[in-house]
Amino acid sequence: MLQNKWFKTSMGFFCIFSSMFLVTILVLSLMRTDRITEPIGPPHNYWIPTEDDLIWIDSLQNQVKDIETDVNELNVSVNRIDRKLDDMIEEQSNE
Repeated sequence: MLQNKWFKTSMGFFCIFSSMFLVTILVLSLMRTDRITEPIGPPHNYWIPTEDDLIWIDSLQNQVKDIETDVNELNVSVNRIDRKLDDMIEEQSNE
């Protein structure tokens, strides 16, 4: 296979064109001017809460705690009602 003259010629052309292609890509990537200049990582404009923000966040936390308490109370009430209904159904089935 390597004795064939046309095979050697075609492999030579392939190597020349592929190396030219790679050199072109390398040159074009070096000539790019739109470089990323921003630092990599988290943004450097962090939010610093003011006193009003802290008060607002505390009030939201209090509201969430109140809602959580209300939901827990409702859960207890629903469980109690469910137990009573189960007891009533059981009594009716026993009669």
